[in-house]
Amino acid sequence: MWSTTTVKILNELVEPTERVSLLEVKRADELRALQYDFDEALRTWKPAKLAVAVGLREIKLDDESAAAIRAIEAKGAPPLPDMPRIPTVSAEQFFAGLKR
Repeated sequence: MWSTTTVKILNELVEPTERVSLLEVKRADELRALQYDFDEALRTWKPAKLAVAVGLREIKLDDESAAAIRAIEAKGAPPLPDMPRIPTVSAEQFFAGLKR
């Protein structure tokens, strides 16, 4: 919309009338420059790329960092700590506890 309107205005300025010459139109050169910049921005516009979730990004490591990670992986996962066992109850026991 802005571009269309600006082009119409600039086309009218190109054809001077008896009352107005191009030299008398204040800031017409600035409007032409803005129109050129706008057209150039539209011409070179590319849609933005969607960000990739952190877990799906390709990770590039230098050799030293990769070796450190391989050393950690080689040790294996640490054993899980002993956790208290959570008692299991049936659905009937669960609902009976809610009624108390």
